Amino acid sequence: MSNTPISFLGKHYVRSGSITQELSGNELNNFIMRRMGKTWDSFVIPKIKVSDLDPSAFRKFRERALSNERLTRADMKMTDEELLDSLLLLQNGELTRAAVLLFHENPEKYVFGSFIKVGYFENDADLLYDDEFHGPLIKIADEITDVIFRKYFKGIISYEGVQRISDYPVPRPALREAIMNAIVHRDYTTGVPIQIKVFPDCVIVYNDGVLPEH
Repeated sequence: MSNTPISFLGKHYVRSGSITQELSGNELNNFIMRRMGKTWDSFVIPKIKVSDLDPSAFRKFRERALSNERLTRADMKMTDEELLDSLLLLQNGELTRAAVLLFHENPEKYVFGSFIKVGYFENDADLLYDDEFHGPLIKIADEITDVIFRKYFKGIISYEGVQRISDYPVPRPALREAIMNAIVHRDYTTGVPIQIKVFPDCVIVYNDGVLPEH
């Protein structure tokens, strides 16, 4: 693929192998950002302070990072600002889009469509009930996983001696990993929320994203 798009009569094109491809909208913006060595989520959102972020999101992050040994007990003493700086979520003292998505209690105020929809479908056409999940993305995967297991899945109960066992259609760690992957790899420039469809025989987790270049 060529390193820079070619402009002709108000349109932009790139050469990829034997194909000439027109770039427009988000594709053009993303192409230019890649060539600048930047990503969409690394740009700052002005006038938002660290104090505007959700304290419970920081607590959740610290708890999981400590349990996964990504942070030490000494690291837990860092201020929220020091933590964001260590995660490269501050640029010259200003919060990046990624910081707002992860830790702001209402990221949709700054990034349109940054929420997740869950629905239970009897078939491809009939939606029986649904939920929407809003808030800091650092917390949302666990919340959605809990609600799906409590409200959307039917556990098959069996017993081993006196021990009661509930067998669910998808293992909890696998479902949480699928939701996390959808959050991490979504294209947030499109404004289309992540959608999770639960059917009697399967679960579909959809995000609006593309495969990496090459």
